[in-house]
Amino acid sequence: MSTPRRGEWIELQQLVSRKDLNEKRAQVVKWHADVGRWELLVQLSQESTQTERVRVYPKNISRDHILMIDADLEVRTEWPAWPSGLSVDEVARKLLVEKCELCGSFNGSFSIHIAGKPTREVTDLGLVVRQPSINTWDESTLSAAILTVLPREVQLVCPHALWSATSARSFQCIITTVLLRAHQNRNVVQLLVRTTANTELFAQMQVLVDAHPSVMGLALGRGTVFCEPTDAVVFHLDNMVKLPVSMTPEQAARKIAEMMEVGCEGTICPICLDDMTTAEEHPVFMPCACKANIHLKCLQKLLAETTCPLCREPLMRI
Repeated sequence: MSTPRRGEWIELQQLVSRKDLNEKRAQVVKWHADVGRWELLVQLSQESTQTERVRVYPKNISRDHILMIDADLEVRTEWPAWPSGLSVDEVARKLLVEKCELCGSFNGSFSIHIAGKPTREVTDLGLVVRQPSINTWDESTLSAAILTVLPREVQLVCPHALWSATSARSFQCIITTVLLRAHQNRNVVQLLVRTTANTELFAQMQVLVDAHPSVMGLALGRGTVFCEPTDAVVFHLDNMVKLPVSMTPEQAARKIAEMMEVGCEGTICPICLDDMTTAEEHPVFMPCACKANIHLKCLQKLLAETTCPLCREPLMRI
């Protein structure tokens, strides 16, 4: 538990000789180590500026805090200890993002305590989207490159209606239509490009189709899922490939041609040589010139490396 700071507001509690001061707000003045007490400036009433200086034990201080509960783990965070200028809601969101970055999802609850009392509890926080850089694909340039590798009978479709959906239900219906069209027609390749305007919807689509372990909870309005959306996604039959803007349009087109030729099933990770498409594993791409598909866990093991073990090109640090 962090130490209260000078000027921080707290609430008094469990005073025996001065019960009249219990539940009153006070500002921290300083710590008196010789007697083990905090000196406080008590606000006697909200209607006046009248104050009183008192000294109390640490047990008589109740600090504003956020109680974060996930499964059996309970974490109390005293938000005034964070950098000044952040509101309690901003700190709660910061904690949530850190938790989700660590494990991908959060299925617990936040209880925000101000003046020693729980002011509200948040349990269904939905989708938390990390805003990527503003760099996104130029759809026309990417489409032109993809068309050069597609057979003449294959059509490239960009379902723009997905981003203009007027309700969550219509959004779900359009996603279903997109996926069914990709699944049923081998002569259709569907390209969805993230823009600065559709980032949040793009992230929702990505989570729902990416077999995230918390997708069902999110779809039912429970829990929280963290997502950092990629820049473009291509669907063909049962396969999906993600395209980051670090690829050139030509590299992206070659990747799509490879997907159409061999699909994703049956491929192996070139690092661990295990199947790429097991339910427990999530394929990602090597951050280098070859853009090889590998397991996320295998990429994490290469964090200390400076060159790709496959093409020997430098690994890009994002």
